[in-house]
Amino acid sequence: MRARAAQTGVRVPEFRLVDSLDAVAEAARDIGFPVIVKQTMGSGSYGVTVVGDAADLDEAAKELAVDWHDRPVTEWLVEQYVRGREYAVNFCSADGEHRLIDIWEYRRPDDRDYDFPLWDIVQIDDSHPDYVRVERFCKQALDAFGIRYGPGHIEVKCNDEGDDVHLIELAARFSGGPAVPLWTRHSDLRPFHDAVECFLGRRPNMIDGDHGFRAVLGSVVIRNDDAPGTLVAIHGLDELRALPGVADVLVEFRPGDHVPTTNHNMCIPVSASVHGPDRATVLRTLAVARDAVRLEITPDPAALTVG
Repeated sequence: MRARAAQTGVRVPEFRLVDSLDAVAEAARDIGFPVIVKQTMGSGSYGVTVVGDAADLDEAAKELAVDWHDRPVTEWLVEQYVRGREYAVNFCSADGEHRLIDIWEYRRPDDRDYDFPLWDIVQIDDSHPDYVRVERFCKQALDAFGIRYGPGHIEVKCNDEGDDVHLIELAARFSGGPAVPLWTRHSDLRPFHDAVECFLGRRPNMIDGDHGFRAVLGSVVIRNDDAPGTLVAIHGLDELRALPGVADVLVEFRPGDHVPTTNHNMCIPVSASVHGPDRATVLRTLAVARDAVRLEITPDPAALTVG
């Protein structure tokens, strides 16, 4: 994907594809810190690590050497870390014409570098300063990759200077997570029906019709950002489920389970979809939802020793 983007003039972070951990270190120094290192056979952000400086390389290598199934990794992508705002962008295409469905902003708790973006996620509209340039850039990317029919999901970062958009991910599919179920409840969209229409060569309503959003949509992800350990309890789930605008509360761990530090999609303790009449309401609901839930975790003995 990176090579195709570079060949077609779509801006991507500077990158190297390497086949050894020594080459990872060499590429990181060549590109310049910070970098993002990715296992090429990873999934759901597993095996994705931000490396801030040369001193972090040795520690990062321990996590990069094996995949989710403890198999040795033989190939890594090392790329420039782009500081700035990150967005997930959804399109539908028919006969090479691209119609924007929506743009979701990954909202982080602070401005530290990160390798796993999920925290608070919320739709933006055309009043947002990045909206127009993100839409324009993503249409260019869809053309460059030859996506002419059906759904397209794109993730981009806008640098801090506000003048550049970088492609992070592109896929000919709808968004994962809560977006599609929320569309079906809070808009006139029929995403699966219209995707089939596209692939049958018919022009779907998603291209020409009014999408009819009746709410602003979002999602909250409750992570374990502390040491790994054994889950004692998750407090506040009843309060979370009772909040107006909160639905689809997903709980991935039970008391007694081991909970790793959250750094990929497969170890998210709690998440929920959120909707509201406007962006300000959704942002307030996200904050209240986050305050309602507390993870009680007994740290692993090794983590206590290190601490």
